[in-house]
Amino acid sequence: MSAHARIRTYLLTLLTVLGVSINLHAAEAPKQALKLKTVVLDAGHGGTDPGAISKDGKTKEKDLTLKLSKLVGKKINDKYPDIKVV
Repeated sequence: MSAHARIRTYLLTLLTVLGVSINLHAAEAPKQALKLKTVVLDAGHGGTDPGAISKDGKTKEKDLTLKLSKLVGKKINDKYPDIKVV
């Protein structure tokens, strides 16, 4: 399996785990719980720090983490439109 395929599999697994985790916490939350207003997502790498780079040099960790952060933000906005995602 290529490095890109391994990273993609890892990220999809992470999204699945996050989705299950979010759903479990939402299901367990009492009706009087505090309302979540804002979620801040930090991709972790940026600027000149590329993070890990694939052996072929085409895939940078910072690009994947940014795409993942944007995807998670979109999924949160789609399901919970009242929550501000930064």
